Formats: sequence, structure tokens, C-alpha cells
Amino acid sequence: MEKVRHAIKEVFYFIIFLLLLPPLLVITWTDWGIRQGYKFMRPQNLKARHRERPSRPPVPISRRRALTLPLPLVNTHKHHGPFTNAQEQSVFFKLPLELREMVYQEVLISPFRLHVRRTHRRLCSKPCNELKEGPWTFSTRFSHGYCQLPPMARDGSVQRRSHKDPPRKDKFLPLLSSCRRVYSESVALLYTMNTLLLEDHRTFLLLPKAIAPHRLRSLRFLSLQMNVFRGDTIDCDIQSSWLEICTTLAGMDRLEDLRIALGAHTQEANTPMPHRPVLTLLTPLREVRATRFRVLIPPGCRLNQTIGGDEQPFSIEVRASLYDNCRCCRAIRSPSSFPFPPSWSDM
Repeated sequence: MEKVRHAIKEVFYFIIFLLLLPPLLVITWTDWGIRQGYKFMRPQNLKARHRERPSRPPVPISRRRALTLPLPLVNTHKHHGPFTNAQEQSVFFKLPLELREMVYQEVLISPFRLHVRRTHRRLCSKPCNELKEGPWTFSTRFSHGYCQLPPMARDGSVQRRSHKDPPRKDKFLPLLSSCRRVYSESVALLYTMNTLLLEDHRTFLLLPKAIAPHRLRSLRFLSLQMNVFRGDTIDCDIQSSWLEICTTLAGMDRLEDLRIALGAHTQEANTPMPHRPVLTLLTPLREVRATRFRVLIPPGCRLNQTIGGDEQPFSIEVRASLYDNCRCCRAIRSPSSFPFPPSWSDM
């Protein structure tokens, strides 16, 4: 009798175990899923993934026709194909062309240099804190950390904008995309009258892919700052692409003011480096032409007087502040560390 009771008791416990096992498994899996979802959606992890995510080359947004060349003004409906409407019903186009150009200059020409950076989709810009009319010096920081640049990914691109970011204030696209005639009359000012400031060689290499060739050749004011020296050697990534950079610069035949700063890293700033291969970088630059062409190098570099002979198109200046003292901090900086959120405009 005792054996029967014991067997019935074991069967009863086994049935209870079978009934409770599925709910326990469901609860366990639900708890694990909630924990994994919370871990995946944590802001710190999202920022880390954005920094580590490799950037893609900027591509234009798909549209029916790229607004790159002006089309003829046609007022009749017999014309077939795309054309530029005269917009005669607009009060703005009843103004003289001189007044319209004043409006275009007020909107599209920035009194500051424009920081140009890469994003996941295209190039973007942000006005620098230094007036472009002022002297081009590096009295404080070489990498413009005081310009409140947004957090950068590890490959030097700007992180993707969050939906919580405020709207951008400095925008060129609304005016250019408002009307085809406005675009045709004003787009040249964006490239010919602004000073572009690039601090990353990868961004410069993307200019021919992101900007139409005739617009790229129309650039007149360009500043290029790079940390090329690591100790007494050249950064491998920059060295492998330096000839391509010089070839692109040589194709810009309308440059009036070109300034190239060849900087070094912080830990090597105050160390004399007489064996730095400066000539390796300066020799290809002899093919570049600009009305005013200056190359800035850090101190401690030994120069050869026969670098270019009488055909040397640039002047060389030694600057003690050509080093990067905040780029490493800025690469891991979070948006919450900025007192004022930066605003960027698409180009």
C-alpha cells in the first residue's frame, strides 16, 4: 500500500512539474529578451555602434534630374523636354538681376570658413568660428575643437543626426531647391565665394565624387589641414593617397587662395624631427597652381633649398602650433558634452 501511495505521489509531482515548466520557460525567455532589448537600445551602446559603423561614400539623393547645368528659358508650351521656367508670376523675379544677386550673396556666401565633413550619405558643412578675412593662424588649436564640432566616428565622418537634434540654422539647400531658375542664377556663388576648410584627407578624396566636375574646378578658396606626421614618418593612409590628393588639387585651375597645413600629433609636437620626409609631400605639390599658395609645416623639419628651384609655386611657413591636441578627445565625445548642439547644413 505504501508503494502505491509513493508511486501516486511521484506521478502527481511529475504532472505538476510538466504543468509549471512551460510558464517558467516563457518567463525566463521573456526576461532574457527584455534584457537583451534594453542592452541593445541603451543610448551608450547606440553611440558606440554609430562610432564604429564604417561610413559609406556620399551619394546624391535620387531625383528625376540633377540640377547641375542651367537650361534655356522657354515661355511657350511647344518646347519639348526639360527647361527653366521664367517664373514671371513671381514678385522676386520682377526685381532687377542686381538686386536678386544681392539676396543670393546674403544667403549663400558665409563670412566664415565652412568646415566640410563626411556623413553617411553626403557632404555637410558648418561655419567656423574664425572669419575668413582674418589672418589664417593656429594660435590655439590646430583641429578647431573650439568650433563645437559634433561627435565624430572613428573613421573621421560625422555621426548620423538624431531625431532629437534641433533643426539646422545654416542651410543652403532651401533656396537652391526652391526653383530651377533660382538654382541656375545662384549656385555658382556657393562654390566660388566660400572658403572650404577640410580636416580629413578622406573627405577631400570624396570631393570629386560628391561635386560635379565643373563645380569642383570653380573652387577658389580652399584650406586643407591634416595630421600627416607620426614621429619621423608619414601616416600610411595619407602617404598612400597623397598623389591622388595632389592630382585633384592640380585639376582645380581656378584656385586663388590655397593653404595646406601638414600637422603632427600631440605627443610629437615639441620633439625635433629633422628626418621627417617633408620633401616626399612637397614635391608632388609643384604641379598645383594657385594665386596664393602656402604650405605650413611643424618645426624641426629639415628643408632642402632645391625642392622646386625657381618653379616652386608655393611658400613654406613653419608654425609651432601645427599639432592636434583635441582630436582624440573629440572622437569619443558624446553630444551631451556640448553646451550648444551644433548645426550642420548639407552641401
